[in-house]
Amino acid sequence: MKEKIGLFAKGIFSYERPALSLSVEKLNLSVSTGSKARGSFIVSSTGNRPFKGIAFCDESLLTFDDPAFLGTENTLTFTIDATHLDAGDKVKGTIVVVTEYGEVHVPFACLVNSLSCNSSLGPVSDIFQFANLAQTDWTEAKTLFKSDSFASVFSGTSQKAELAIRALRGCNNISLAVEEFLIALRKKRVVTVDVDKSEVEFDSPEECTEGCTVTLTKDTWGYVQLGCEAEGDFVKPGARVIWTDDFEGNTCKLKFEIDKEKLRPGRNFGALRLSSLRADNVIEVKCRNESAKRRTLLIKSRIRHDMISVTESYIRYRFGKIPSNRFTAEVETVLDGLRPLRNETIYDRLLNIYALAVSGKAFKADTLLRGILEEEEWRGASPRIYGSVLFLEGIIRREDPRSVTEHLRRVYEQSDDPFVMVLCILADERQSILPEHAYEMLKESSQSSILSIPVITEAALIIARRPEVIRELGLFDIKAIDMALENKAIQRKGAQTLSYAASRCKKAGRLFIDVFDKLYSQFPVPEVLEALCHIVMVSEERSARTYRILLKGCRDNVREVGIFEECVRSLAAAGLTETADQILTAYFEKGIDLEDSVKAAFFANVARNRDKLPLVSPAFNMLIREFTIAGMREGKVDPDHVTLYNDLHGLETLPADAVAKLPEIVFKHKVSNIGMPHAAYVCVVHRQRTEETRYPVIDGEALVDIYTDQYILCFEDGDGSRLLECEHDLDRLITNNELIDFCLENCTDDLNVALNICVSKKTIEATRRCRENEELSEEFRLICTKRLIAYYYENLEGEMMESYLVGLDLSRLTRKERSAMIELMINRELYSLAFKNIELYGCYGIDVRKLARLASKLLASHSEVDDRNLLVSICATVFYAGRADKNILALLATYYSGDCETTYAIWKSAVDEGVDTTDIEERLLGQLLFTESDMNYSRTVFKHYYSHRSSGKLVKAFISYYAYGCLLYDRPPDDEMLMLMKRECEYESNDVCVLALLKIYSTRTSFTDAEKQFIEKELERMEGKNRVFPFFAKFAGQISVPHTIRDRYYIEYHTEPGKQVFIDYRICKGGAESEFVHEPMRDAGYGIFVKEVTLFCDESVQYYITEGTGDTRQITQSCIDYVQSQGTERNLSRYGRLSLIIEAERMHDRETLVRALEDYLKKDHLCRKLFNPIT
Repeated sequence: MKEKIGLFAKGIFSYERPALSLSVEKLNLSVSTGSKARGSFIVSSTGNRPFKGIAFCDESLLTFDDPAFLGTENTLTFTIDATHLDAGDKVKGTIVVVTEYGEVHVPFACLVNSLSCNSSLGPVSDIFQFANLAQTDWTEAKTLFKSDSFASVFSGTSQKAELAIRALRGCNNISLAVEEFLIALRKKRVVTVDVDKSEVEFDSPEECTEGCTVTLTKDTWGYVQLGCEAEGDFVKPGARVIWTDDFEGNTCKLKFEIDKEKLRPGRNFGALRLSSLRADNVIEVKCRNESAKRRTLLIKSRIRHDMISVTESYIRYRFGKIPSNRFTAEVETVLDGLRPLRNETIYDRLLNIYALAVSGKAFKADTLLRGILEEEEWRGASPRIYGSVLFLEGIIRREDPRSVTEHLRRVYEQSDDPFVMVLCILADERQSILPEHAYEMLKESSQSSILSIPVITEAALIIARRPEVIRELGLFDIKAIDMALENKAIQRKGAQTLSYAASRCKKAGRLFIDVFDKLYSQFPVPEVLEALCHIVMVSEERSARTYRILLKGCRDNVREVGIFEECVRSLAAAGLTETADQILTAYFEKGIDLEDSVKAAFFANVARNRDKLPLVSPAFNMLIREFTIAGMREGKVDPDHVTLYNDLHGLETLPADAVAKLPEIVFKHKVSNIGMPHAAYVCVVHRQRTEETRYPVIDGEALVDIYTDQYILCFEDGDGSRLLECEHDLDRLITNNELIDFCLENCTDDLNVALNICVSKKTIEATRRCRENEELSEEFRLICTKRLIAYYYENLEGEMMESYLVGLDLSRLTRKERSAMIELMINRELYSLAFKNIELYGCYGIDVRKLARLASKLLASHSEVDDRNLLVSICATVFYAGRADKNILALLATYYSGDCETTYAIWKSAVDEGVDTTDIEERLLGQLLFTESDMNYSRTVFKHYYSHRSSGKLVKAFISYYAYGCLLYDRPPDDEMLMLMKRECEYESNDVCVLALLKIYSTRTSFTDAEKQFIEKELERMEGKNRVFPFFAKFAGQISVPHTIRDRYYIEYHTEPGKQVFIDYRICKGGAESEFVHEPMRDAGYGIFVKEVTLFCDESVQYYITEGTGDTRQITQSCIDYVQSQGTERNLSRYGRLSLIIEAERMHDRETLVRALEDYLKKDHLCRKLFNPIT
């Protein structure tokens, strides 16, 4: 710029001004929030000439790598900075390119997009695009999900997305994590795999020689991982795991084989279990394997079934429920059915003989028995067979029962076979063996072997007749009593007798309770109830059944020590199925000495059933309260204590140590019915906390802490795989709103309580506490800080607001939030802090009124700033909005650089405010000269500048440029500029100003003496310098003009100074044409080229003008000109008079012709006489 001003001051100008060309008319840009984008455009000229320039932008967010340039084609590269802008922001502005060929304006608009990740499908900035990528290229989606940028992009899209990403970062299976992320955000369904068959059955191993195939079909796209396990060692699956890649389209063929070597005889049952994290598919596999061994097994099963049928018939017969003939018929039917299945055994024959004997068919029985006796081998058989033969022989042949009995007793004594003892008792028709002795013998014989049905049957019959035979209950006795009860063989008196024996029992099992409960149901008398209660108390069983028994005993005043305590223990074991009774609460109202778990269950039962227990005493209620408080102190959250907490009232009197434990209780939730079969942990991710919390799953349930409604649950198995969208039930344990509110009001020092209050009720104290706790996430603490600042601002607590404002890290805020915080800083007169943050984050979006206040205060206080350019940019923004004061205008007048129009507007406002404008005037005038912009206001600015700076290079350059415009372009000057040009010519040697004035004067018809003197002087000087211009001839007739000027006809041509310009011309007269003459045109100066020719009135000149030589020669102008009248007869030159004579003759004007000839001859004679040639 200085170089060009220097040239103008020296009178060196360029005539040609190539047009500027831009590669764009406007810029539409986009950039991702938190990032920068680069762009460029090209500035060139039509003349292919190098030129200088510089670029400005009225928006500080757009900066150029190098704003200054020099060249024929200049690429301007810029950066748009959206590091601290929000998605959706729109930045608009104008780029001004200032060049020596003029100014051009390029408007731009930039839209700030949300963050995105790069992918093969383009930017991925939302969940829809990510879902599309996953469906197209799952591997790339996995890679993207693992990247650090993924969380940054998607965490801001929604709270659920942020929590889902945090929860799934702990999943050891990235494919599963991607699947769950998309499912959680409702962008795909859970993949469900169906099987074409739920059962596969083979009738023989030969059917499955080539294996079997089942078809799996998935219902949607996505990740699949199925474990494949076999149940049954004969099933061999073709794959242990089925992956997504195993599917062709949506189907997969699963093969499995049957291992014949592992098949057992008969029907084999197995299965294929396809296990996913959510559910299992079971395909039943059945295979028949018929063989001889299988037939043997079937036969044995049939025989076993038939023998059981015979045994049942025998019991019914012995207890008199069926007659002997029916017993015989049933036995014969069974034996007939067994004969095709096996060879008849001696036991079959003996059984048949017994059935015949008892039904009165003695002859037939004797015949069959004789057949056995004739066989020698029976005597060496087992004691059971030998004894059976002796027994049958006695009853059929009516032998002496005593002899038979003695004989059988000896056999028993030798063998200890209980069956022989039964035969002995059956043979004792005269009952020589006392019942007590017989029972003891049966009981003693049973101890040496497994209890047999015949032994128990005979014992039951003895008990039915003589119950007093039982002195102390044992397993044998209970089984015998049970059989007697089943067959309705015990009488009321017998029941009482048995109850007495039971009261001496010291240990009992479940069967004891079953039998005496059955006895009580048949004989509901006090003695049996007491015995039943005693048996329950000495047993280990505690259940709903034992509770009902003992409660009945309590109500009927059964005299059993500890019955109430054991009743409560049974109630505790019964769970929710039973209800406590008023009698229990009354009994224990003075105290209860039981295990804490039992007391908890008892008290909880009372609490649950208060509507059924209206008469619970205050004393008992106090016991419950004290126990509940004790559990609260220990932080117990088992179901019974939870019930007690929910029933707790009168909270104002709770002790402090119990209140301090409430936060550990009130936020507990139970997760149950989890739809992940192998879930090992439930993970809770709170938005406000930095780390997740893992809770173990025990018996399908987990107790978790949930403090706010901003959380997400994920479910993890033992291998580290995680599910988000998993069916489950979530129940808050504490439903006592009074207790919850009491905790929130009285435990505010607890972090979790403060967190809950801060999120739900947003109280200022809780917010302050959360902000100060480092266990919470930085994001949430920032939210708390913003909330505190807003609160103190609204409540006019400026000092408190400042304390938080000063320490606030604005980089973590959104652009809108950041702008609001900076505005608060300005409001609180924290100007240096506000400006420092604007240096870091920019001023986009800040209220211009706040910016005006900031700039004005900083300038008024003369505060030092590190970035003066930023302050200038702020002041310019304020000026655009029309809010600039004198201080702002003073700064702009000193430092602002931009386009001419804006600079002029600032100058005008500064002049109006009385600001020193010297600096801005010099910059503006220099820029106007550099761009050669002929603005209407340029003279106004120059005149003001000239009023206090009347000399210098800039002044001379501007006046010279202005004069140049008048000289070449005939621009009419105003009076003030004309006066300045005259003054410049008086004090400085400035040819361009002289020529401009001469051209201006050439249009006038009258002059002052001074002007005449100036014109004559300068015409003579210019002629002496051979700088004759065509307009000089216009002074003829008013000013003495050399005849060398007046006698010529001038052809004028304007172009770039220093060029080679040629004219080809010829003189035409009366239709006759001569040859063209080729001559160079004279460079008169400043790009004005001149050719003088002499023409008479009847002549014309035809010419064309060219630039360059040789191949570069171009015709730039062509024309035919005719000579014009050159003035009156008095001031005509010699050539003029000749032309007048010729014209008069052609017009037949004799008078003028004579006068002109006379005048010409006189003057020619005088010249010859008065002037001699110089030798």
